[in-house]
Amino acid sequence: GSETFRRRFQNLLQLVADGHLSDGLVVVASFLSLVLPMVTTARVLTALQRDAMYLQGYWGPPAESAALRRDGLAFERIVAERHPDLVGVLESADVSLAFLATQWLASLFFHVLPSKGRFALFDAFLEDGVLFLMRFGLALLESRMPLLIKAQNEAAVREVLERAEDDTGDGGVSLVKRARVYAPGMALDDEELEHCRLWGHEVGADAAQVVRS
Repeated sequence: GSETFRRRFQNLLQLVADGHLSDGLVVVASFLSLVLPMVTTARVLTALQRDAMYLQGYWGPPAESAALRRDGLAFERIVAERHPDLVGVLESADVSLAFLATQWLASLFFHVLPSKGRFALFDAFLEDGVLFLMRFGLALLESRMPLLIKAQNEAAVREVLERAEDDTGDGGVSLVKRARVYAPGMALDDEELEHCRLWGHEVGADAAQVVRS
């Protein structure tokens, strides 16, 4: 029954949380536990946390989640290099794209992606890892560009981005397809991602040093 499932799910979280219960972990675990046996879900979550291609370092305590902060900053840099005007608009609306990206990445976009799109995204994520998440984030922002440009505050921006799908209304599946086949010249590859990650690591380390001092 539902009570048995709840207890098993709580046990699952305690097993894989490694001392800290991340919101992103809960969201991803909730999805996987509905489609996979609990034992398999635990193995998948553990593997995702251990592999640098996937979510290594994403679900740790906030003070130790340097990898997630690095990739949030990297995503902001990736967007800025393609759409500097959009980043400027978001900053004017008091929205940190780097922080928003950490929420997206840690949850695999599941907290804003309709259930139909989650299956398609997870399949692409298993194939290309965080690289695909970055591409999907780009596709999402670009699909919402006309509305984002008009947004004047954080609430308006979050309303535009509260569902990760485009105007087709297919639950985000079209966005996943668009992210998998990116336009030539605009595609994000492993080399660019690593370059932006190095930059994100340096910026994040500098910010952490300022906080400690």
